[in-house]
Amino acid sequence: MNFVPIQVFSHYSIGRALPAPEQIVDRCKELGYTSCALTDHNSISGAIEWHKACKEAGIKPIIGIKLDLCDQHPSIKDKTNPSTSHITLLAKNLRGWKSLIRITSEANANYYQGPRLSLDCLKEYQEDLLAIVADKELTEKANKIFSALFTVYNAALPESYYCKKEDAIDHRVVLCSYLKTTLKQVHSKLNSNLVKFF
Repeated sequence: MNFVPIQVFSHYSIGRALPAPEQIVDRCKELGYTSCALTDHNSISGAIEWHKACKEAGIKPIIGIKLDLCDQHPSIKDKTNPSTSHITLLAKNLRGWKSLIRITSEANANYYQGPRLSLDCLKEYQEDLLAIVADKELTEKANKIFSALFTVYNAALPESYYCKKEDAIDHRVVLCSYLKTTLKQVHSKLNSNLVKFF
């Protein structure tokens, strides 16, 4: 099968997603996927577990992260500099993986309502990563900042927070806790969005 899930989240996306990396791999096998990306939100904590499970199943692992971005330098930690957008970064190779480790460390060092960086902070890591953004304006901004070494794709991709349709209610209960809201509010918000399973 040629389709490769790119924005897939595990329980390492705390409060946002359900499955363990191994459960995602099992689902990929069921669906006949030969490759899949794990792009947890502000975290690469599941990457080693993910890589091992994929290799054992004969699936090509892609390791990435969905990173929160702020407009100004992330050292400005106040309400004038909130996280306003996201960028998905995928490692092309071992050097890309090492870049993801450094990026995650830097994002956590600049924690303000969550780990985050600005686009400018990503300049030094551009060589061995692919970047995906869903916002046209952010794509244009990224292309102005980065050289041709950093490939920035503008794409609206479905996000997978659970593996099967029957997991939807469990996912919504997790979201209630994370968002401090009711199941009714979560239902109405998600019913208008893309399906969140694969």
